Amino acid sequence: MYVEKSSIDVNGLGIGDNVGTFWKCIPHSYQPDVRFYPNGLDYDKEPSYLRLDISKMTLHFNMGISSGIPGASLEFEEFKSLKIANTIRGFEESEITNEFMVEIGNQLMEDDIKQLIEHHSSVLLRHSHDQVDLDATLGQLLDHYLYREKFKFNCRSYKQLALELLQTSEAHKIYRLERQQWSLTLQRQKLVGDWYHTHQKTLPPTSWPNLPKVEAIYKCEPFAAFIASESNEVGELPKELVQSHLAPFLDSWMQVHEHNMSARLESLYENLDLAVNVFICASCEDDRIGCPPLVLIGLKDLRSHFKCIDSQFDFQFSAAGRANTLMLVDLLGMDLKTVTVNDLDTRDAQIFCEGCNVSWNSGVARQALMWRDV
Repeated sequence: MYVEKSSIDVNGLGIGDNVGTFWKCIPHSYQPDVRFYPNGLDYDKEPSYLRLDISKMTLHFNMGISSGIPGASLEFEEFKSLKIANTIRGFEESEITNEFMVEIGNQLMEDDIKQLIEHHSSVLLRHSHDQVDLDATLGQLLDHYLYREKFKFNCRSYKQLALELLQTSEAHKIYRLERQQWSLTLQRQKLVGDWYHTHQKTLPPTSWPNLPKVEAIYKCEPFAAFIASESNEVGELPKELVQSHLAPFLDSWMQVHEHNMSARLESLYENLDLAVNVFICASCEDDRIGCPPLVLIGLKDLRSHFKCIDSQFDFQFSAAGRANTLMLVDLLGMDLKTVTVNDLDTRDAQIFCEGCNVSWNSGVARQALMWRDV
């Protein structure tokens, strides 16, 4: 079919303005390049698909002209004149048409994708996205589409590119902010820890083993709120604020643990200083595999291990330890309901183990034991 030259505006934006007329110019011998038509559809029977894709491919020529690519304008005019004159009649001429489109497409591939991404980025930038995240996303998407997966120039690909840009930008921003927040969190924790160690120096050295680990300070207020602050700055902790909250917290922390331990005992033995209350620190026991169990008897021992208690480890009551202590207290003729750790600690070493074999060295007398050594 011959199409009048006047039916197409050569001075317009391009053939894409009159796709219907352009479609009439395409002979049946035209062989679409697989790079532009990856679906393998029969476009002679489904011209709507071809019209859609050709309108998008025509954009390549227009962008080539507007971008100032050498020869793009002349090739475009030659391409239109061939169609207008209806001179493409055989397979050889249709291959030339494909070569034009592929050549221009290759030249514009990177610039097109970059311009598309930059266009979408400008939209996201106006909707509270950060330039640093969009710049990082640009590099990722260019690498993906140029070197791993060929980009298909159609509406669906444009939308997919915009979606990937949005998702990748958001993921990068989340990761960046998390790293930034984690760095600020570590700096704030160090600041709290420094204040805590400074406060420790004001206390008697004998109380230092009984103080909680610094992680417990991180969880109490106002230090927890300070560490979890969403500010972009580290911030400061006033000295008055630290002093007014740290000392009361340490007192209450110790009292809470003592109350919890007393609640686990029978009413007759609620006094944690009674000698019959024998415990084992599960946390220290876990670190002492193959060694004798670390026995805790008396409030002094318990306080020095309160810092070991957490969601995983707690104190374990020792039934065997109580049985041994009951036997010893009965042997000494003391009242098991009232005898305390201090009562037994003040007694001299006067206990002997009849089961120990000393026959290997008769010149050495059997050694007297303190009650804790039994």
